[in-house]
Amino acid sequence: MYDYKKHCCIAWALLLMLAGLSINAQQLPSKLDNPISKTYLRNNLRKASPRLVLNKEIEENLKQKLKSDPVVQNVYKSLKNGAAAVFEKPIINLDIPLEERSQNNQLDISRDLLNRIGMLAMVYRIEKEAKVLNRINEELIAACNFPTWNPKHFLDVGEMSLGIALAVDWVGEYLPASTVKLAKNALNEKGIKPSWPENGKAPKWAYGNNNWNQVCNGGLVAAAKVIAEDEPELASKTIYRAIDGMQNALNQYGPDGVYPEGATYWRYGTSFTVVTAAMFESAFGSDFGILEYPGFKESALFRVLSDSPIGLFYNFGDCGESSGSNGDATLAWFASKTGNKTFFEKEKFLKPYDKEKNFSRLLAPALVWIAQYEEKS
Repeated sequence: MYDYKKHCCIAWALLLMLAGLSINAQQLPSKLDNPISKTYLRNNLRKASPRLVLNKEIEENLKQKLKSDPVVQNVYKSLKNGAAAVFEKPIINLDIPLEERSQNNQLDISRDLLNRIGMLAMVYRIEKEAKVLNRINEELIAACNFPTWNPKHFLDVGEMSLGIALAVDWVGEYLPASTVKLAKNALNEKGIKPSWPENGKAPKWAYGNNNWNQVCNGGLVAAAKVIAEDEPELASKTIYRAIDGMQNALNQYGPDGVYPEGATYWRYGTSFTVVTAAMFESAFGSDFGILEYPGFKESALFRVLSDSPIGLFYNFGDCGESSGSNGDATLAWFASKTGNKTFFEKEKFLKPYDKEKNFSRLLAPALVWIAQYEEKS
């Protein structure tokens, strides 16, 4: 008979031991590779789109897996269903009353835009349906015409920037030139430039040690790559600062992978770091050391050990209770890099996706690395 209490006690004891090691162990300073400059971008940034998570070779692998891999097929089906549901909603707007938002900011709206664009743009690249492209165009125009993306709460800008950047990179060649111009201008004026205050001081999140660092830097890396040819100076200094600053967030995983904000915030912060790593790999052919940063790869095991057999997290820090009914898209990135089936929640990925429970707004980019997963013994 399965001993649930014994399983939980062992798992929690291991977590506490790892947490103790993380607090007490002497950490050696680590650094990411950071070769970014205008010259480096000119010589090394992939010239053709897509180059954010997708590129020509990666997309070919994805299309092949869509023909044969049931996990990839089911996740893509979920994206198609989600994209179809977008047509039942009004175009993205700022009309949601403050009392109906989860926070007193525009974060819900930015997240909704990122989710919509990810699903629609991925489906368009596979299906090439005109109505999907038209809807992407309408969503882009609306979001880019917002007065601001709310830089006072920069998470709003980070998530919005990633959504807009993915749209331009994934489907920009099919969009009206006027829309692409509008989007690039918005990424510049409403995304990147507000992160460079006139006083010359870096915003706190840029070199912070929590999920704000990961989300905001990740969104601006995407934006910078999209405007790199038009604004090489601004793009290069933004990507350089992101790599330089991300090290402070990555240090929180060391030395053994325990994330101080708990498993749900591990999923949030880490999801943007793995998207950033995937964007670096697709555009430059290198993640600049993110995967091998001390404690980062090991954090996948922390995430697994945080999950009890009944789907509740060992919740400390700022952590929610439920691990969710859907496959963990962030954890799947670690599976794709290591071949470790422990990190690939196959059974969950094969279930119909529950949009109401942890339907990741990064599921579209995650489909790429789900398709890259190959189990290793």
